[in-house]
Amino acid sequence: MKKYRKLMRLYLLCLFLGLYASSCDFSYFDEMPAYTYNPEWIIPLINSSVVIHDFILELDSTLYYIDDENFVTLIYQTGLIDLSGGETFQLPEQFYSIIFEFAGWSNGNKVLEGSHAFFFDVDWMQRTDSLTFLAGSVEVHLDSPDLLNNGFSYSAAVLFPELYDSQGNPVEIGLEVNEVAHIALADHTMLFYEDDPAHSLFDVHYAVEVYGEGDPDNLPYDMDLSISFTDMEFKTIFGSVKPRTLAYEEGEMDIDIFSTYKDGGIYFEQPEIKLDAKTSFGFDIHMLMHNLYGQRNDETVALEGFPYPWQAPAVPTENLGEINQVGFSLHPDNSNLSDFIQLYPDELHYDVAAVLVPEDDKSSGFISYDSNFSMDVALWLPLEMRIVKYVLGDTLPFPIAEDLGDIDWLEFKIDIKNGLPLSSELQIYFLDESDNVLMHLFDDVSHSRIIDAAPVNEDGIVTGMNNFLKYVYIDQERLNQINAAENMVFSVRLQTSNAGDIPVKIFSDYQMDIFVGLKAALYIEL
Repeated sequence: MKKYRKLMRLYLLCLFLGLYASSCDFSYFDEMPAYTYNPEWIIPLINSSVVIHDFILELDSTLYYIDDENFVTLIYQTGLIDLSGGETFQLPEQFYSIIFEFAGWSNGNKVLEGSHAFFFDVDWMQRTDSLTFLAGSVEVHLDSPDLLNNGFSYSAAVLFPELYDSQGNPVEIGLEVNEVAHIALADHTMLFYEDDPAHSLFDVHYAVEVYGEGDPDNLPYDMDLSISFTDMEFKTIFGSVKPRTLAYEEGEMDIDIFSTYKDGGIYFEQPEIKLDAKTSFGFDIHMLMHNLYGQRNDETVALEGFPYPWQAPAVPTENLGEINQVGFSLHPDNSNLSDFIQLYPDELHYDVAAVLVPEDDKSSGFISYDSNFSMDVALWLPLEMRIVKYVLGDTLPFPIAEDLGDIDWLEFKIDIKNGLPLSSELQIYFLDESDNVLMHLFDDVSHSRIIDAAPVNEDGIVTGMNNFLKYVYIDQERLNQINAAENMVFSVRLQTSNAGDIPVKIFSDYQMDIFVGLKAALYIEL
């Protein structure tokens, strides 16, 4: 995990790379052993207190949960699917035409009337009951060029008895010659009717008044009433839908806490993988988790125990705007999560689909522009754990090798008061450009114990602090060995209190006091 790795790096760098601090007490170095080398430089490097909570605040807080008692849980999470109704569904444009004849009139009647039923084709709906528009336009045009060329003219009124404005009034559009009339559909509602076996129907009524002194000998004339619905977005649509895959996602999530793992064991008492979904769709959504597995190098462990399919139930029509939230937890008692953790995976892979599932063709639900569906996965690692010789490794550049020629010897003084229930053993290897080991910092080639864990009680809670004092002397011969060093390899072996026999708990207010000084003899040419 990023914060954990940063904590370890800062701890190691503070001890061995000499980060300067402004709050330094020079009298602290009075007890350092005297040497005959001249001149000697005494450099205070660190005089500070480290609290786990400080590191948590510096990093992404969503990766942590701290309860009221300051107990820490690490969280790795990622969004699997996130979609909205407006982004997922679009309304296809609709074009209609009514062709009729003007064949003359009798008894002074010049008005042509008629009606026609049309099918509003929403290709992803089985049946459309009603549609409220967020945006769009309906345009109406009446065309009859031969009638106009022969001296006649006309006006028309077009009524949409199933289309209502925001005040609940049916929409009527007036037309004059050569006019393209339109209205904005925002906040209008179309109430479709069902005429078995047809569905999703709406009517258009028209009344055309023809007038003028045209030549009756050229009758009849065709008249074309065209209607188009364009640029539409829905606010809410009711009816039944066709089954449809809404989204398919695959990817991976990094698990940084295991990224530098080399050897040993870390055992979490209550690990958990949480699957969470939220929906405000008015139809069931099935989540198909095709793959969910951990991977480290070429090894994998597929998680088992999650439901398939996993259902996010529809929000009832009468509860439009509400959100249904469902969750499922994988833990060691209902899954193979223990096997997953013991792989120490540095990646969690997923392969998931979301499918819109109507109950049957007769069921009615809704989709709104703001309907949302999201699905997340999170690995929760409460820091109640045992660590047994858990080895971390990392490689960093060695930035001061070119300046070692002016140094006769170095000595670090390390004084630590540890309030963490972790003991650590550290070795630092200095490598040349070909990754050959030039020197190890401590005489013990494998590891050198740096600090003992703080004492804990039977509940794994720290009861005090452990003190540690160590001098690390590097003479000229050993300095010469690292003149060609390009990199430093850190190998850290961690273990919880009581040799890892009992679980310990990590709280955000645990503290470590670190005091580090450096004494050096330099060659100076005057």
